[in-house]
Amino acid sequence: MASAIVLVLAGVLTSALMTVRERAKQASCLSNLRQLGVATIGFSQDNAGYMPDLGWWAQELLPYVPSRGPRRDVFWCPAATPQECPVDASRAISTYPDNQRIPIAYGINGNYPSNNGQVFMGNRGTRNPERRMLTIPHPQKVVLYVDQSGGYANVFFDTHERISRRHATSKDPQRMQLNAAFVDGHVEPIDMRYNTNPRSPWRSMFDAVWE
Repeated sequence: MASAIVLVLAGVLTSALMTVRERAKQASCLSNLRQLGVATIGFSQDNAGYMPDLGWWAQELLPYVPSRGPRRDVFWCPAATPQECPVDASRAISTYPDNQRIPIAYGINGNYPSNNGQVFMGNRGTRNPERRMLTIPHPQKVVLYVDQSGGYANVFFDTHERISRRHATSKDPQRMQLNAAFVDGHVEPIDMRYNTNPRSPWRSMFDAVWE
């Protein structure tokens, strides 16, 4: 009888420890996203209000992030794995000045930054002026960065395979439970059904012009 009670208590404690660890990872992930949001605002202020490039955003933000380490942990979610976010999955994975490739566990909202290479190559003249950060409608509703899967640097409202559910508690693959940083600078978890209909809340989070 006593041994059975011990086993039950051990199970409860293990479950509680796992919950605490997951919450800690969630908090660390949100902190990373907040830092990326602040870095993006700094970049935008130095670049005529534009967001960083959808392919090279992480490299462009390197001077703006406070982290200093071999992997720049601000770009990496503690709940992510190398299998989920492989470093060589996309040519858009950023590099250090010494050409070391780094893993990225977050993706920028690809519906707002301009085409690949325009900021990185110094060609800002072809950018859409309506896509500057300060002119984005409903900045508190539009995502800037979200958990991504596959190692891609950018996500779109219809790139289901690039959205990570590593923080999800639901087994429903259509239920998007992920962390996000928004254009206005705040961060929060998202819990929403995946739906690409023109007026759906999910789609509106990626491009406010649909509202």
